[in-house]
Amino acid sequence: MNAIYKNPVTAGAVLASALSRYANREDVVIVGLNNEGLPVAIRVALQLKLTLDFILARKLVVSDGTVNRVLGAVTSEGVGHIIQSIDAEDALLNTAVNEMAKLEIDELVRRDNRYQKMCPHQIHRKKTVILVTEGIAAASLILAAVCSIKKKVPNKIVVATPIASKADLAVVCSEVDDVVCLNSPYRLVGVGQCYRTNGLVCEKEVKFWLEKLWHNQVATKGVVGASA
Repeated sequence: MNAIYKNPVTAGAVLASALSRYANREDVVIVGLNNEGLPVAIRVALQLKLTLDFILARKLVVSDGTVNRVLGAVTSEGVGHIIQSIDAEDALLNTAVNEMAKLEIDELVRRDNRYQKMCPHQIHRKKTVILVTEGIAAASLILAAVCSIKKKVPNKIVVATPIASKADLAVVCSEVDDVVCLNSPYRLVGVGQCYRTNGLVCEKEVKFWLEKLWHNQVATKGVVGASA
């Protein structure tokens, strides 16, 4: 598969055009998923003049030494989504997964606290929440994020992404109100293959884009709104 976008930011500009019906609405919140999804989400928020929020999630992966199994994912809010069942009698595996989940949540919370200084969390209740990611090659992270958002009782949940495999897209569609996806190949080995860069985004780059958004919002008398 050839690269489609130069980087996540340029993908965000195209995605924003597909989401133009939501522009300038106070009842809409853009939520970026993880470091890679945030530059896409920030571009969408800037272009459509919408409030920005974020959510962090990590996969739960176990290995038998030869094969890695993705059992699910957890978010910075402590919400998990298991996509592969674990035998209740497999005490060792259950203990390992629980310990892994705790470690992942602790790290996500630390990063969440750092990002909140530049991007306070927003009220989702009775609003349209658009969860933005750089792409979907495995549904576990998206499903965990959706579970977290549902607990905040939004009016509507939309997932927006530049690319997703058809199989993952079908899974996600069954869990949310609407999906906006620009490209949906039958097979997607990794999201990075659709970007000329590798698609990976470090924390320093996230902070750069959050600061850019903050300065833009101050200049336009505050798009972000009050946190809760």
